[in-house]
Amino acid sequence: MNDHDTPQNAVEKPSGPKKRQSLLELRRDRFNDQSDTMSKKESLKNGSCRSPAKVGLKPRKKSSSPSSPSSHSFSSTESSPIRDEKAVEFLRYRRGSVSPCLYPELDGFKEMNDKLDLYLSTCNQRANQSRDTSSSSISSKPWNDDSCPKFTPESKKRSKRNKDEESNWFMQMIMIGAFVVFVILVYSNLLYAENSNATVDSDVFDDVNSGMNDIVKLFPSQDESIWSYFTAGIAEVKNKMHRPAVFLLLAPDDDTTAICLAKKVAEVTRSTLGGTGNAMLSPDQLENDIGKVFKLIEERVTRTKIVILLDLLNLKPQAIRALHDICDPDNALVEEAVYLIIMKSELYKESENLVAFAEQQLNNSFSSVISEDILRPLITRITAGAVLPIRAEKNLPCSKHDIS
Repeated sequence: MNDHDTPQNAVEKPSGPKKRQSLLELRRDRFNDQSDTMSKKESLKNGSCRSPAKVGLKPRKKSSSPSSPSSHSFSSTESSPIRDEKAVEFLRYRRGSVSPCLYPELDGFKEMNDKLDLYLSTCNQRANQSRDTSSSSISSKPWNDDSCPKFTPESKKRSKRNKDEESNWFMQMIMIGAFVVFVILVYSNLLYAENSNATVDSDVFDDVNSGMNDIVKLFPSQDESIWSYFTAGIAEVKNKMHRPAVFLLLAPDDDTTAICLAKKVAEVTRSTLGGTGNAMLSPDQLENDIGKVFKLIEERVTRTKIVILLDLLNLKPQAIRALHDICDPDNALVEEAVYLIIMKSELYKESENLVAFAEQQLNNSFSSVISEDILRPLITRITAGAVLPIRAEKNLPCSKHDIS
């Protein structure tokens, strides 16, 4: 038996020798076509990777007698490894297994497998390096992040957070709009109420002003501004402003003009507010007891609507302390009330600051008998209203009995 018959004897096929030759021809032809195609594709795909022909595999040599049955087998021991190497390469590229049963004359089967494994791993490494280089160059472009956004869990959270912020912003706008509408409605109601009060104030002011005009003629030496203070204060009490009107009248020590003027203002006040009775209270009538002073003033002002306190600097310490609550604008002893408080001093000069002068006189008179923490708020309450200067008149419209 010669060498050419070895493959045929080693692989027995039930279909006979003729079918076996046709199968080998078919395998050889298909291998030739696909091997060339794969070599070209591989060389194009891996530019730096060499084709199988460049790693030491020689081109396939055709047999001189293709019609001979023995030509389909391996013609010599020199040409058999070449064809078998290409066949193995073809099967390896197809991810098939190389069986020694199909090629019994394949020498160095294990060695050839190792070479092919090394060759394929080298090509794959170079291909991966080429893809990594190209992908890194693409990712380094500045427009990649903008044009190709990645939807990561963080981006989803950020998108959800943006939606929540938009929703919160929308709700805030609704709340602000509702608040603005509420403010507009409240302001409109206040304007309406103020307009209504302004109408009433105007009528009341005219009535009070009419009575004051009669008094102005009796006291020609007085500053015209004091009549405006009197008129406005009495009109506010008439208009239910829920706070008393307090006037501090500064006058020279030896003059009686302030008492006469206060009595005339009291007449207009009683006429406007509907009070009756004598409104004057002297220091002798006010005991040094806060409770008794409260009771006396409350009874008097409830009936007359006005109280005239004579000679403030000569009041007893406990009596003057009662004025802290009596003159309280927020929680007054009697809301519908007018208080005319007369302060006489030989040091009074009209050119001085009236409020500062009154505070200084009160502090000098009572700082020794009333603690500072009580005296300071008391002075503030007394001087919080209008502090008015009273000038001496030559001819008074009051008798000595009225001012005594």
